Amino acid sequence: MSASGSEAATRSVPSSSVSPPAAKKRRLHSAADAGTGHAANSTLVRRDRPDNRGYGGVAIAARESLELTTMERPGPPVAGSKLESLWVQLRAGSHRVMVCAAYRPPVQTQTQVSADLDELEEQIQHVLTRHSGPIVIAGDLNINISGDTTASTRLRQLLTAYSFKQHVTGPTYPSSGSTIDLICTTHGAARAGTLNCTYSPHNWTRALLPLPNYRPRESAVTARCWSRLDRDEVNRLLAAVDWSPVAQPTGALGRVTKLLRKMEGAVMDACPGQAVSGDRGQLFAECRFKAEAFVRTYASVSRHTAIVRGTEP
Repeated sequence: MSASGSEAATRSVPSSSVSPPAAKKRRLHSAADAGTGHAANSTLVRRDRPDNRGYGGVAIAARESLELTTMERPGPPVAGSKLESLWVQLRAGSHRVMVCAAYRPPVQTQTQVSADLDELEEQIQHVLTRHSGPIVIAGDLNINISGDTTASTRLRQLLTAYSFKQHVTGPTYPSSGSTIDLICTTHGAARAGTLNCTYSPHNWTRALLPLPNYRPRESAVTARCWSRLDRDEVNRLLAAVDWSPVAQPTGALGRVTKLLRKMEGAVMDACPGQAVSGDRGQLFAECRFKAEAFVRTYASVSRHTAIVRGTEP
């Protein structure tokens, strides 16, 4: 979750905005490094799936400039529910925003849908009695909100009953054209939409929430000119790296992560960088095609390791 000010980057948003976590399902491997997969200058909290299968769960990443407090699971559990959720409170200036990352498995029996949505309703009721500020619920609920089924009707009725608005209008699972990854808020959004994701069958979803009179503090990022990369120095540094941790018996994604971090350390040491002032926490690459090439390579590796790890609902 990142904060953005009311400058040109927010485009026509008159007040400051906060963007909720991107509602993207991904594997959360129980590797020793709990920070795997989160952006720099951010705080990550996660709730792993408690079945010891080695993957699955929900997580929320927030800019370090936002004060994040993890909340206890709200409300009593509902028998038979498979809903996975994580609630946090974000403090942005004088604003308090409750954010929930949620996931429910793609089981569409009436009994399972009722149990999962009953638990979500219990959690919403619990939060509403203790919090008067904005509430955001984002995640993959595996119910096509734009469909005409009993499950989609029940979900829409639930959101309407507690004054939530669902902001994602386009398909988030392109192969079926369904909208199952949702961003729902009680206080509206200045803008929302979807973005193509190269390493998942789901699209990214995003929304900007207006927070009047809030301006995030500036942060410094580093811009690197990849055309000036000293390739010989990179090869020398890579030859001197201790690669033994990569060979340790961890999951496939854990090994790839260690490999990439070792390589990243060598590349950053050999590529000139310049500090850039900004408040959006973005990294800049002067050679766009090289950045895109890295994304394509990482996406290919991610798909391969997903196959190695097995399938997931």
